[in-house]
Amino acid sequence: MTLKPCNKWDDILSSIEGCIADIGTWMISNMLKLNKDKTELIIFSCKQYVKKTENLCIKVGSRYLNSTMPVIIK
Repeated sequence: MTLKPCNKWDDILSSIEGCIADIGTWMISNMLKLNKDKTELIIFSCKQYVKKTENLCIKVGSRYLNSTMPVIIK
């Protein structure tokens, strides 16, 4: 999923959570299991948005995932 930067991080995080929920549903219907312990949130960002992406987290099932260190794109 590719998202364009904006100031509405709550909307972006909701979209990501919805996407992960859809993936989990698809996996269940195909007799697979999403390993939430191995699921990570990695953010790829330009330098100008790094501060805005610090400390973001998403909800996967009943647990929250914090973002790893952002990967800076030149």
